[in-house]
Amino acid sequence: MRSKKVIVFANALVLIFTALTAASGFIIKKAPPAAGVAALLACVPVYGFLQWRFGGIAYLNRMAITFVAIIALMGVITLAKPLREPVILPVRQVFDMRPSRQVLWLGGTVIGRVTHVLNIQRRTL
Repeated sequence: MRSKKVIVFANALVLIFTALTAASGFIIKKAPPAAGVAALLACVPVYGFLQWRFGGIAYLNRMAITFVAIIALMGVITLAKPLREPVILPVRQVFDMRPSRQVLWLGGTVIGRVTHVLNIQRRTL
């Protein structure tokens, strides 16, 4: 049973740190690809070290410390070997971002149903 919890916890860490690394790429525009790879590889060991040595620190604080450490690592790698030009994401000017009526109707229906179910559950408690 414990091994299953460890596997689920490890999968959650990988997903969270992948998202954090991707977000840090938006913060540091001249970061080379090697900085992203290093950040992905360093996330779990940094968090694991904090969990092992400083287990009394709250979860969100450990996540914040890990995020700052990863941003610092990416900053050091970027200072050592920055890209010549910052990465610019492509923008499509002709892409229509207006939602269709069907999407608005379906979204409203889902929100209404969820609200209704949650209100029913709240009344039964």
